[in-house]
Amino acid sequence: MRRRLLVNLRRKDIVKGHICLRVRKNWQPKHGHERDVPLLPEARAVLDEMVPDFRSEYLFTSPTNRKWNGDNLYHAVKDVYELAGLERASELNVHTLRHTFNSRLAEEGISREVRAKIMGHASLDLQDRYTHLEPKVVNEAIAGLKLYGRSRAAARRA
Repeated sequence: MRRRLLVNLRRKDIVKGHICLRVRKNWQPKHGHERDVPLLPEARAVLDEMVPDFRSEYLFTSPTNRKWNGDNLYHAVKDVYELAGLERASELNVHTLRHTFNSRLAEEGISREVRAKIMGHASLDLQDRYTHLEPKVVNEAIAGLKLYGRSRAAARRA
């Protein structure tokens, strides 16, 4: 999710009975419409565990229960990158997570259309700008191709 949407998440946006979060129109989402953002069951379980402890209506708050703004989230994510010892941590930001998530979905074979829906992209062209495949993935795809009806391994043996 985009930074401005994350900081506006409220407890009521954890949709009961569904594994998703609701993006509300009054948050001014990029394309102006509400949508549900699917969550992994593990992420939903973490949220369900946390919700009773929230002392604020917002999911992201300061220790004094004040709503975070985009800068607070930006700095918190930067701190996590640093603590994790990630290479080039100073170059990474919240938006990097969106690109990485989308790229991993592509590597798992999720279609462009489904990725666009999950990411909230209005067009497939925009979707493609978010896809950055690792060279290893591209090389494995080529290695797995069949040559004239035979696998590459069979072609090498011939």
